[in-house]
Amino acid sequence: TRYPKYTLINEIPHPKHGSAIFLKENAPFESASKASTLDTEQVSVKLSNVTVNNIYQPPNSVFAMAKKSTTEEPMIYIGDFNSHSPQWGYAEEDEKGKELISFMDKHKLTLIRHAKLPFSFHSSRWRKGYNPDLILVDDRIKEMC
Repeated sequence: TRYPKYTLINEIPHPKHGSAIFLKENAPFESASKASTLDTEQVSVKLSNVTVNNIYQPPNSVFAMAKKSTTEEPMIYIGDFNSHSPQWGYAEEDEKGKELISFMDKHKLTLIRHAKLPFSFHSSRWRKGYNPDLILVDDRIKEMC
């Protein structure tokens, strides 16, 4: 396989991008789901005590997120939100950044980011680094992250 010792749990294939979740071989999980619209791809896996959501939102798309699960387990959102905010290293905040911060506040999510880490994306066109790839975790588990 392409990633030895890992198993593909779920994916949304796409010719230019795509979303997937891999787990270590034989790692237990309860369920997996996926959802795709013009504005968001979301691949999720429910483990015994947390749900992990892999998100991709294309550039110039409208902010859209699946509603937070009504289950009690903490949620983790990992992905490329293509949104701007000084909170994750951009000079200015765009509309998607504002909406993502509102989503974070509403669902009690914390951004996991260390300012000294390198940027996750480098634009050759603008010759600058950016952080469109984010990790948001439920406040109940932020200290473990």
